[in-house]
Amino acid sequence: MIRWPRLQARVAQLAEHPRAQGWLVAIAFVEASVFPVPPDVLLLPMVLAAPKRGLWLAALATSGSVAGALAGYAIGAFFFDALARPLIALYHMESEWHTARAAFAQHGVWFVALAAVSPIPFKAATIAAGALAMPLVPFLVACAFGRGARFLAEALLAAAWGPVFLAWLRRHADLAPALAALTAALAATLLWVWVGD
Repeated sequence: MIRWPRLQARVAQLAEHPRAQGWLVAIAFVEASVFPVPPDVLLLPMVLAAPKRGLWLAALATSGSVAGALAGYAIGAFFFDALARPLIALYHMESEWHTARAAFAQHGVWFVALAAVSPIPFKAATIAAGALAMPLVPFLVACAFGRGARFLAEALLAAAWGPVFLAWLRRHADLAPALAALTAALAATLLWVWVGD
C-alpha cells in the first residue's frame, strides 16, 4: 500500500537536492498526468530557501505541469483503457473521475482552469480533457493560466511571508480551497480577457 504522507515527505526532501530545479519540473510533469503528489510540496520549500528565485521557480513548475498536462491529455485520448483506467483504480479515484468527467462535459475549459488551481486532482481533468476530445489550444491555455496563477500566487506568498505563510497554510488547511478559488477567479478572469481579445 502506498503511504501518501511519507511519499510527500520524500518529495519535499528533494528541495535540498543539487538538482532540485530539475526535480521540480519532473514532479510537476508527472503530477499532471500520473503522480499523486503535487509539486507545491517541493516548490514551497525551494522558494523559502531562495525567495528571490520565486518567480523563476513558479515558471519552472508551470512549464513542467503544462507539459505533463499534455501527457495526461494523450493518455485520455489514446491510452484510456491501457493506462488511465489502471491509474484511476490505483489511486482509488473512481468518484473523482466520474465527477471530473461530468464537470468537464458541462463546463469544459473552465473546469480545466479550476482544476489547475484547486484541490481537484489535476490529472483527472487532463485525462478527461483527452478522453472527451477537448480542443487542444483552449486546453493548453487553461492549463497555463491556471497552473501559472496557482504557482505564482504560492511563490509570491512564500517569498513575502516565508515560514509564516507555510505555518498558516498548515494550520488553516481548510481554507486552502478558498485560496484556490480566489486564484481560480483570477485565472478565469485573465483567460476571459485573453479569449475575449
